Amino acid sequence: HELLFDVDYWNSRAESKGLPLLVDYDPNVLEGIIEIENIGGSSRNETEMVKAKEVLPCWNETSSLYSGLDEAVLRNPGVNLRKTPTWSWIGQNEPYRHCCRTFGTPENSPSTIKEEATNQANNATNTKFIYRFTHLIPHGGLRSSGRLWWEYSGMQNKRNQASVPTIINGEFMKIHPEHHPVERAMYELLRPSKQIRLAYETAIRTALQRNNTTNTMHHNHDRETTTTNNEAPRLLALHPRVEQDMLTHWCSKFMEKNLSRVFERMESFPPFFEQNTNGSKYRMDLVFIAVSKALIAQKAKRGGELGDIMDGNRVAL
Repeated sequence: HELLFDVDYWNSRAESKGLPLLVDYDPNVLEGIIEIENIGGSSRNETEMVKAKEVLPCWNETSSLYSGLDEAVLRNPGVNLRKTPTWSWIGQNEPYRHCCRTFGTPENSPSTIKEEATNQANNATNTKFIYRFTHLIPHGGLRSSGRLWWEYSGMQNKRNQASVPTIINGEFMKIHPEHHPVERAMYELLRPSKQIRLAYETAIRTALQRNNTTNTMHHNHDRETTTTNNEAPRLLALHPRVEQDMLTHWCSKFMEKNLSRVFERMESFPPFFEQNTNGSKYRMDLVFIAVSKALIAQKAKRGGELGDIMDGNRVAL
């Protein structure tokens, strides 16, 4: 997302690394049709053709789900998406059958996808006027897995298994193999957005300037000494999952729901204090809170204690 990551930086270098571009969904680009020349002598009138050629997006930008999926089911707080066969539900309902793609299909290039669709259109016997296809390729949504996450976790487990125990300067360590080239490329290209970089660079610069201006001069007889206050910049990133949809999700029972309480615990958390000659003090040069402000700012959709927490979070933010 462009608010978190520097999308332009990624896209200007991604293809040279063999990585995909980060783009917005555009149905006029990603959805396609193959017009069928002859259907057993069936006639075509202009109205039918216009309707047949209407773009049917496979992605619902409002719900951020594949079109045709039951949002009420997938948004149910009691549903564990990692154990839900979402993939198999894609394309099960008209008019979105073209949105389904075979699991594991390697033909992911746009030209190959269109060629495959053309061949299927020519063999179609019950298609009226056009054959639809999509360039969207889902990843994830298999039963008992968040596929992308488990693939990544499995890759790191293999690195750990291949590690070599060693002792360096009397300390036991493990030397791990290099990261996968694709992973290294992602680390290289995935950098914070311009807004976030400006925030932390400004905070660091301000902290360094504070150090320079708080230098004190001490006179000891004829000798002059300089004492420098070298406080390192302190930056904190916080990702509280307190959006309303998250608070109703089953995994919220493992999290702190009350944002005010999160802030209170931060203010009393010993590692966030620093010791100096005047005792302890709480100091952060920058606190970055990664949340959806729009979802937290909504009026509570629940009553009772949870509704009170939702309203309280809105005020706290």
